[in-house]
Amino acid sequence: MSGMDEIKDRVQGEIRAEKLVEYARAVCDVHSPTGQEAEVARLLQSLMKGLGMRAELQEVEDGRFNVIGVLEGRGGGRSLMFNGHMDTSYPFMLGVSGRSGMLERPLPSKVVGEWVYGTGVDNMKSAFACYLGAVEALRRAGASLAGDIIITGVVGEVEGSQVSQYHGSAYRGFGHGTRYLIAHGGLADYCVVGEPSNLMLVYGNCGAVWTKITTHGPVMGSYRSSWDNSAIKRAVGVMEALQSWRTAYLSRHQHPDVELAVAISAIEGGWPWRVSRSAVHCSVYVDVRTLPDQPLFPVMRELKGLVRSLDPQDSDFHSEVDFYATIPGSEVGMEAEVVQAVKQAHVTVRGQEPGKRFSQATNDAAHLRRYG
Repeated sequence: MSGMDEIKDRVQGEIRAEKLVEYARAVCDVHSPTGQEAEVARLLQSLMKGLGMRAELQEVEDGRFNVIGVLEGRGGGRSLMFNGHMDTSYPFMLGVSGRSGMLERPLPSKVVGEWVYGTGVDNMKSAFACYLGAVEALRRAGASLAGDIIITGVVGEVEGSQVSQYHGSAYRGFGHGTRYLIAHGGLADYCVVGEPSNLMLVYGNCGAVWTKITTHGPVMGSYRSSWDNSAIKRAVGVMEALQSWRTAYLSRHQHPDVELAVAISAIEGGWPWRVSRSAVHCSVYVDVRTLPDQPLFPVMRELKGLVRSLDPQDSDFHSEVDFYATIPGSEVGMEAEVVQAVKQAHVTVRGQEPGKRFSQATNDAAHLRRYG
């Protein structure tokens, strides 16, 4: 057995399942929807310091902090970052009726059999338990590394963007924290983003273009207005055209491991409190997924052209197209050193090679990849 194999065995033997559970529950029991990550950042800072790491808060904006922990190596080695977002995807409860209400605090975590349940445990607070558990095992085993181990907890990764009346920190996601991190010195030779993957090796993520398309019409009594002049009727025409465009778009942009998507996910229009008046505006919100090697601007140009083609030439009521979120896709080659290391680690622990997966979701790997 080589010296490195001996160190690996020693470190693996120091992993404590009960500590992983403790870390996971502690992080899950702190409320951290997008925009409210400060408390969990401070908790992670405290836990990192308890493991002998140098840990600092990085202010991204008023009341929002990334946390950066460093276990310094001897020097001369390459650095490895473990990155994760602290904001949770679903800070609300959805009732049977479809009505939702915001959670004021997370549901208490619990252990059932060999499973930990808690708000955000899957996406992605369990990753922090693993990051902390790995550092603790290294310390307990007395392993000395040449390079630094860096743990970064970031704000605002969850897919979300300011638009229309939705403004403020709760809507600043889509990599808000990681973009700030890497623009202010938070870099490493390698980075692993421990997003949920069903224990598969995720080597790529889609990008996205989010678009708001607004149609307009005259205001008049709804009992006197023509349906053909309604902003809602025009929005229906836009949605029908988008369905046809979607079919062509998906046929032109294909990948062996992922199917892209075009989704109409939200509609706003008219005055619900005064339906005796015709709708003077109607907005349709569209999510278009893209491939890593696909430029985003051609998608934007196509959508603009499609909507323009639907506007009647003799009308004063033209549609508007606004793009409010764009994020590129990301893909790393299976031969990359960090990919091979993750693959080998999976074989060591699980006894078999992991499956590979290309995700339709976006994540912070897209931003990290652009810094090398």
